Amino acid sequence: MPSFRSLLPVVVLAAAFALGFRVMHRPQAAVAPAPVAMAAPDPTPLEAAAAPSPSPSVVRRTVRTETEIAPAGMVPEVGTLAGATADDYERRARFPRSSQPIDDGIDPIVRDREVTPGKSVGPEGTRPTLVVWPEKTSFEAPGPIVVHAYLVNQDRKVDPRALHGEIRTQQGGTLAALDFRDDGSGGDATANDLVYTAVVAPGRERALEFKGAQLVEVRAETKNGEERSATSGFLYSVPLAHLTGRFRDAFADGSLVIEAEVQVDAAARFHLEATLGGPDGTPLSWAQNAQELEPGTAWIPLTYWGLILREHGVDGPYRLLSVALSTTGEMPNQKNDVLSGAYVTGPYRANAFSDRPYNDPGLLDAAARLRAEAPAVGGLEAGTAR
Repeated sequence: MPSFRSLLPVVVLAAAFALGFRVMHRPQAAVAPAPVAMAAPDPTPLEAAAAPSPSPSVVRRTVRTETEIAPAGMVPEVGTLAGATADDYERRARFPRSSQPIDDGIDPIVRDREVTPGKSVGPEGTRPTLVVWPEKTSFEAPGPIVVHAYLVNQDRKVDPRALHGEIRTQQGGTLAALDFRDDGSGGDATANDLVYTAVVAPGRERALEFKGAQLVEVRAETKNGEERSATSGFLYSVPLAHLTGRFRDAFADGSLVIEAEVQVDAAARFHLEATLGGPDGTPLSWAQNAQELEPGTAWIPLTYWGLILREHGVDGPYRLLSVALSTTGEMPNQKNDVLSGAYVTGPYRANAFSDRPYNDPGLLDAAARLRAEAPAVGGLEAGTAR
């Protein structure tokens, strides 16, 4: 039986991953006055029945334990893994969880709302393939719902003999039939391009009927009489506040604060997030905030941590690339349509922003514990027994 000493590296490695899960979970924000950076609630994904989430899937890593002794040099030292994890925590601790740098040049709001089409092939993967998708992952009431579909054989679109579908509730009830067209009218962008479009307009009268995560089911009949059936989904939102389109910016305590004005229809908790870019539109930083607001107009501040802008080294004026407001407190959250290219700030020098790190206490504490525990096992060889 392996000794406790031989199992100790695995135990510490598992502890490191457990700590990582706990500190990476973003807690819900407390309400705080502007312009202090603050944490916000966990971003809430659509329910499983809605359109597939466009954000990349989380990679789940499984720690395997072996009874056999691995050859020397093939097993990474636990101390090395714990140290790398601690390094990552300390790096992320430099910024508040409500204001994060963007280093990959990708707008996270746009990425998280990318549409994933539903697809269907014939028996044993035979073509053509039916492709179905909503124009957006979320539609804001009382706006129309737009769904697209086409048949494709390899890289060439083909004309279906028939194409029809429905919008259905989670319980399977039919909300509306989908009337597809390819004549360049009624919401169809281009006539005879073999991409068919159906538009359903709930209006204010039926908005509450469509509210929530809904399913799309589309069926196509091919020219040789085969049937294809594909599904997708979307969120139809009835939010309780709206962006007015007014913004203002200021330099505050070494950081950039941008406030957005909202018109509140009913008291609720609201979540605001926005992506900040440089003059050329390259994403630099993302920020979020949450507040409980009463009916009327109000300003919600977003703080872009000064160290982020200073380290990017990009001077202003800065651009709000994407702004997303949501009404929280119910599942799923009610999302407003994303506002793009909403605002341009005044001129700022990147080196005028503070070089002060945030020093997130939770992340720093986790990193310190990892470093304290790692030396006890860092020198042990895998499979060593007393």
